[in-house]
Amino acid sequence: MKRLFPIFAVLTALLLAYALYQALVVAPTERTMGDVQRIFYYHVPSAWTAFLLFFVNLVASVVYLVWRNPKADALAVVAAEVGVVFCTVVLVTGPIWARPVWGIWWTWDVRLTTTLVLWLIYVSYLVLRRFSDSSQTPKLAAVLAIFGALDVPLVYFSIWFFRTQHPQPVIGGGGSALGAMGLDSLGVPVVTVPSTVDNDLLGTDVTIGHMSAVDTVVQNVNRVRDTATSHERIFVIETMGRDTGHIALDAGLASGAESILVPEIEVPLEDVSRRILRAHARGKSHSIIMMAEGYGHGFDVARQIQEQTELETRVIVLGHLQRGGSPLASDRIIASRLGARAAELKSLMAQDLQGVQDERVKAQKAREEQIKERQKLDSELAQLRDLQAQQQQSVDDLQTKIYQTQTEMALLSRQSAQLAQAVTDMLQKQQDAIIAAAMQAVWTQVQLWSQSNNVGTIPASAGHSTKYRFIWPEPQANISQPFGPSKYWFEPAYGSYPHFHTGIDLVEPFGSPVYAADDGIVALVGSSSSGYGNYVVIAHSGGLDTLYGHLSTAVVKVGDRVSQGQPVGLEGSSGNSTGAHLHFELRINQKPVDPSPYLPPGAPAPQIDEAGGSRFIL
Repeated sequence: MKRLFPIFAVLTALLLAYALYQALVVAPTERTMGDVQRIFYYHVPSAWTAFLLFFVNLVASVVYLVWRNPKADALAVVAAEVGVVFCTVVLVTGPIWARPVWGIWWTWDVRLTTTLVLWLIYVSYLVLRRFSDSSQTPKLAAVLAIFGALDVPLVYFSIWFFRTQHPQPVIGGGGSALGAMGLDSLGVPVVTVPSTVDNDLLGTDVTIGHMSAVDTVVQNVNRVRDTATSHERIFVIETMGRDTGHIALDAGLASGAESILVPEIEVPLEDVSRRILRAHARGKSHSIIMMAEGYGHGFDVARQIQEQTELETRVIVLGHLQRGGSPLASDRIIASRLGARAAELKSLMAQDLQGVQDERVKAQKAREEQIKERQKLDSELAQLRDLQAQQQQSVDDLQTKIYQTQTEMALLSRQSAQLAQAVTDMLQKQQDAIIAAAMQAVWTQVQLWSQSNNVGTIPASAGHSTKYRFIWPEPQANISQPFGPSKYWFEPAYGSYPHFHTGIDLVEPFGSPVYAADDGIVALVGSSSSGYGNYVVIAHSGGLDTLYGHLSTAVVKVGDRVSQGQPVGLEGSSGNSTGAHLHFELRINQKPVDPSPYLPPGAPAPQIDEAGGSRFIL
């Protein structure tokens, strides 16, 4: 046998060289994955060879345990050694293929994990045989081999019972349908179940597997979009579809792709590039281009887009990922129903498909109703903004007239004190109305925001006060005007009071930081020449809203989640203000409420001027 070893070695080398030539030169290039698919010619056979050798190891180990045959033990060791070599090839070639096709080197799915466990078990087997000198070593190794062999069927059947990156065995699609048509032309009765991910069979609205393939694409696009956003890149996602682009179209719509390229519609790449550049000019730094393989070669498309836009463009070829994994519930239901009906007459199948179509129509109607409600809210908000702009223009015009009237009043005061007082009272009422309208416009916007945004329960932040719901927005401030009825004419009317102050005014030096009184979400950030001036409104749990007015500037934006004590702006004197201060207002379900019970006690007393009267700043 030793004399034959060189002959077998040379023969093996020649066969390996011939196989390498067939795999790299003779075999055609796979259209979807390209040259990287050639690694399958080594990856899959190596897996089957490893399984076969582990089976030989299992049989030899059982024979040794039963008859203590040393030749069986030797055969088990040899089979394990060679099996580990081929299993190592599987674990190495798999990630090499997965990196350009899946976009990752490794993922801990069931098949990959069980394969790694299988390799570790047999490596442990070889380590035990190499370093243990005990007489019980062959027996222990045989038991370990039997245990390891149990993992082989787990590796193979894992794709049947778990959702993995590896594709499951699939039933026939368009090709099978053509074969059924051929049999039917020969007079053979055939019932065909439409099953193809491409969704390109005539006579059915949806085929088994299509929506699962679309869902797989959408899931991968969601992952890619994170990278596209963070790295500011354009990604061309190539999907299956040589003749039809249903997967690319449906997945593009579902994932919000910026452009969709399908073979049925000829779209010049120059148009796509111009659309990307326009979006880039608006500040959108990434784009997802969904492309069916029938439109063109993904790498060529990406190269042209990069040349035309001068933006970094990458390609991801999803390939056979779209054909694998666990099917969606909708595909399971359709497959189960059609499979049961396949044994009956073709006419019965139409009733079942009609039921599926009705369900799709109902779901589509529900989605359309949701879209209409959203559009209605958007329309109302747009109308409110237009109304606010018109109101602001009216306020500005009225303010100009007031100033003009005040000038004329100064001249009249020299002639008639009574007439001057009457004009003064009229101007004060007009100014009061302007302030009230500006303040109400803010809370109307807050109410609309609350209708389309559910604040819910906001967990307390790490540094939140354990004793009080609120903290003072300006902890070192003096109170210049408290909550409640006011004697000042410029405070709007509320309830039965002609003048009512709806918040607490706090005074610190101009530009002092203003802090959020409680955890919440920023509902509104705005500015008006009257009323609150520059303001921030924060929505809190339980229907509470706090307003911070007369700011010099805001440092948050709408939608930000803020914590108690986080700066939201700087104190100023914008709006109807006679000096630097903060107007802090609390409303519960749109009604102004005294915030004092929610704040820590012991706030500074109001400042008193030399004449004994309270100093105020609105």
